Amino acid sequence: MSYTIKAVDSIGEVGATAWNACANPANAGLAYDPFLSFAFLDALETSESAVAGTGWAPYHLVLENEDQAGVLGVVPMY
Repeated sequence: MSYTIKAVDSIGEVGATAWNACANPANAGLAYDPFLSFAFLDALETSESAVAGTGWAPYHLVLENEDQAGVLGVVPMY
C-alpha cells in the first residue's frame, strides 16, 4: 500500500468529519483538544484571523492511502 501526503490551503478542503476523526478520535482514549477541532480552526480561517494577510496562512497536511478510502491523518499548519 502506498500513501499520499498533500497540502491544502483551507481546512474546509478536508471536511469536518474527516478532520475530527483524525484530530480528536473518539475511541483513542485521549483528552479532547478543542484547539485541534475543525470548528475552532475553521472559525479562525473563515473569520480571517488565520489567513496570509495576518501572517497565519493555512497549509495543512493530509495523509491518504492509495485507494482514497479516506483521510488517515492530518497536521494543522499555519
